[in-house]
Amino acid sequence: MRCVCISCFNSYSMWMECVIAYFRKKGYRVTYITSDYDHIQKKHIKARRKGTIHIHVPGYKNNISPGRLISHVVFSWKTGKILEKLKPDLVYCIFPPNTLVKNCARYRTANKHAKLIFDCHDTWPESFPYKKYQKLLRMPFDKWKNLRDNYIEAADKLVCVSKECRDFFTGKNIKIPVEVLKPAANRTQIPDYQFQPEKEIAFCYLGNVNHITDISLVKSLLQILSVSRKSSVHIIGQGQNLDRMIKELQMPGVRIICYGTVFDERKKAEIIAQCVFGLNVPRESIHSTMSLKSIEYMRFGLPILNAGSGENFDIVKNKNTGLNVNRSNIRQTAEDILNIDSRMLYQMSENSIQCYQESFIGQDLHAILKI
Repeated sequence: MRCVCISCFNSYSMWMECVIAYFRKKGYRVTYITSDYDHIQKKHIKARRKGTIHIHVPGYKNNISPGRLISHVVFSWKTGKILEKLKPDLVYCIFPPNTLVKNCARYRTANKHAKLIFDCHDTWPESFPYKKYQKLLRMPFDKWKNLRDNYIEAADKLVCVSKECRDFFTGKNIKIPVEVLKPAANRTQIPDYQFQPEKEIAFCYLGNVNHITDISLVKSLLQILSVSRKSSVHIIGQGQNLDRMIKELQMPGVRIICYGTVFDERKKAEIIAQCVFGLNVPRESIHSTMSLKSIEYMRFGLPILNAGSGENFDIVKNKNTGLNVNRSNIRQTAEDILNIDSRMLYQMSENSIQCYQESFIGQDLHAILKI
């Protein structure tokens, strides 16, 4: 039996490794299809993985641009051609981009023997960050949305990254099973934390700095914190808004340290060990799903300062894995941070590790992916 796993974005590679390992244990010969473009660093990838087909796609510089859409269309079209050639018995496809939904659905419809599982990591265009432009962009947005909605029921199952994402699709009354499957990766080295918030409030920002990052929120928070205590932001990542973030956060009493993209787990742990909170700060207008950065913070046992809604908010509140930002009273959030001591941080860290173990590593893949 042959299985093909598909993801346009290399940022999902750690999660996809777990999925691939699961299907191999089930007896499938697995091929992984991904693009040859690093969507975070904005450059083509030269390294090649064994058992992986790297599809060449056009590059682009801005996440919200015609170039990105063209790149996605090319990837989806070429993926469809490869599926026709390989004739897999099972296709596991992460989306966005929505163009993948259409091309994979066409393969499933034309090949009755095959099974298809979609894995939704975000809902676009609903998560478009600039709500004031939605009326102007209604026509292209409808076409974009229909690429997903008109073809998703061709699948045998849909899995979603969060409860909010699942509820979004069940609200559409789709006629296929919908499950929650939270992305996870193998356990990692837990940093040797030496929490000393009384000396410095050190934040970690992990991932891409882009249009959905609420830089203004972080700036407002630091402006209050830095008056009372030294503060710092350790940025592990890149993105088209990185320069803007660095510029806006530069102020007296605040250090900004940018490491670029870090793949080495040991090096990443060394950086995170210096911090007391990981920042999950999407814009308020974002339809928030379970963010990959929140999951990474929990995997490393780093308490989260969360401005996201939905399941991100619920986990922080109910599992005591960090603090939720009060957008209507940023000063109160700053006071809560200043009142945190090392004992409270160590407890949040332990809670994060336990939550990750139980709710992510502990998922029953066999039950969730059964078709």
